[in-house]
This record gives sequence, structure tokens and C-alpha cells, in this order.
Amino acid sequence: MSAEDLLLIGKITKPHGIRGKLKVYSYAESPEIFNDAQILYLKLESSSLRPLHVESAGFHGDMVILGLKEIDSRDKAEEIARGELYIEKKYLEPLEKGEYYRYELIGLEVETVDGLIVGAVEDVFPTGSNDVLVVKKGKVENLIPVTREVVKAVDLENKKMLIEPLENMIEGL
Repeated sequence: MSAEDLLLIGKITKPHGIRGKLKVYSYAESPEIFNDAQILYLKLESSSLRPLHVESAGFHGDMVILGLKEIDSRDKAEEIARGELYIEKKYLEPLEKGEYYRYELIGLEVETVDGLIVGAVEDVFPTGSNDVLVVKKGKVENLIPVTREVVKAVDLENKKMLIEPLENMIEGL
């Protein structure tokens, strides 16, 4: 399995209780992915990926309380605190045509319909009504709403996105 087959979905913050449960900060769009996964891969600073089997996943506020078969004590949980958790992308639900996972948009080159380069997508964040792209070119950062009116095409294969910016939307062009 290569790194391209995996997606970072969370970071272990600390142990939870005495039986080896873990508090995990989730990067996933839906924390339910922890319930859907059978195996997560742990990456610690000083080690290679280690497969771990999901026993349970519950939610407490914005944190996931995760039980792993191999981690059955607070001491073992402390050993892996601050580790990163990855999932195989094959566990992600298929999306409808025209929908994309956030990780797929990161790194895309954004260009206007007039052929001007806006920059590369550095981040995507939800706002309630629509997602917003953080697009950077040098020191210039633009926020681009992900709406049908603005985003005209996404080409994952060629790592490009075509937009038609609204008036005064793009700084530095």
C-alpha cells in the first residue's frame, strides 16, 4: 500500500479513561468514517505505518472517542498520543458526479475563464451555505466561494480548476 492510498483523518490528542480509549481530533468531513473503517493506520514521528483495528468510535463534542483492539490500557494509549491516523481511501463513500472530497481539491491550480492564473488551492473550509477555497499565489491569498456561479470546471486528472470570478473577487490579477 502506498501513501497515495491513504488519507489523514485524525490526530490522537490523549488517552481517554483507563482502558486504552483515545481522544482523537477528526479531520474527516464526517466523523462517522471512524465507525465505517475496519482498520486505521497509525503514524508516529519515529515509526512506519502500523495497522490498528477499530473496536469502537463514539463522539464527544468535536472529538472522537476511539477504541482500538491493540490498545487496551492507558499506558499503551499514552505511547501513541500525538500520533496521526490514516484510512484507506477505498473506505470513503462514492460521491455524486460534480462532487469532490476536500483532499482532492488541495493543490489544484486555479485559473480564470480568461486564462489568468489565480494560484493553487491551499485549503477548503465550510461556511454553512457553501465551501470556500483558500487560493494562494505568492503572498496573495484569495477566498473563492465554491458555487456553480463561480466554479465552472474541475479537472482532477490535470489538477486544474476553472473559475469565473465575481467582480472584485480576485486580488493581485
